[in-house]
Amino acid sequence: MIRRTAQTERLRDHLGAPASESGVELLILDRLFTEEEASLALQVPKVPALARNIADSAGIAAAKTARLLESMATKGLIVGTRTQEGTSYHLHRAVVLLWDTHFWRGPAGLSAGDEELARLFRQYFSETLEGHLYNTASPSRRVFALEDALPSDAPETDRVSSFVSSADFWSVGHCTCRVQTGLRHTGCEAPTEVCLIFGSFARYLASRNIARAVSAEEAGEIQRAAGERRLVITANDSMEAGWICNCCSCCCITLEAARDLGPRKVLCPSPYQAVPCLEACAGCGLCEDTCAFQAAHVGDRGVVEIDDQACVGCGACVVECPEGALRLERRSPAESHVPPAAKPTQ
Repeated sequence: MIRRTAQTERLRDHLGAPASESGVELLILDRLFTEEEASLALQVPKVPALARNIADSAGIAAAKTARLLESMATKGLIVGTRTQEGTSYHLHRAVVLLWDTHFWRGPAGLSAGDEELARLFRQYFSETLEGHLYNTASPSRRVFALEDALPSDAPETDRVSSFVSSADFWSVGHCTCRVQTGLRHTGCEAPTEVCLIFGSFARYLASRNIARAVSAEEAGEIQRAAGERRLVITANDSMEAGWICNCCSCCCITLEAARDLGPRKVLCPSPYQAVPCLEACAGCGLCEDTCAFQAAHVGDRGVVEIDDQACVGCGACVVECPEGALRLERRSPAESHVPPAAKPTQ
């Protein structure tokens, strides 16, 4: 039985975290926030506010409020940005960023108790968070095809390398999914430092030592290396670079949700579709093993078949096929998703 405290329940509601039947989210929040931090977080708004204004709302001395807020921002519990008037603070746009900022620091940022936190988050995701995050009218993530799989005439807008190079600042964090599965001893050997963040949010995370600032060249090399690992490239659904996750099917909660709920509920496909060349197919089944979405399988005729609704056009099967029996073809305009111009604000 989880003991529910009124303050933690109020904090959960204030942060916009969905309530679970078991109340496991209350245990998570109690591990992330001290009692003093939780009390002050209830006064932190969703829009930026100066420390002195939050102090007035909380009825706490301004100096103490400023120290607490700054500590919480350094931990990643809230956002604190420096302005000409002073540092302003606000809640994260999405509650899941509480876990991202906690684990983005990777192994060096872990502490005793994070193994239990990873277990609790796994429980929360299975019980409640999966449906909350992905029960939307339109997915907030899109897929980029691996560049080695693209046809030679693919436009620059379809190339993840162009998406990366279009940013004006780059930082990299550790994959929160892979860090947590490592803590639960269920992970894989894929690298963890593969989550790329761009622009103003990347600059902010680097300033708080939550992510590591990198050059455009290093960001491009990280992305190339992830592609060589055949990781599924997912990114914010806009033409403006916001972030990239390089996902594996064994650790990534997004790919797990895609299998549970259906790929199109979770991800906007790339503009491409995997198409088999049956004459070249040897029926080896490597495409089945490679596909994170169970879209490729060897059928009764002993050759590869593609489930068009499950295929998101990631290109992993194309580059892995030793016979060259698969290729990416561009979807028709009616079937293609066009990302919006701008990314949402953090």
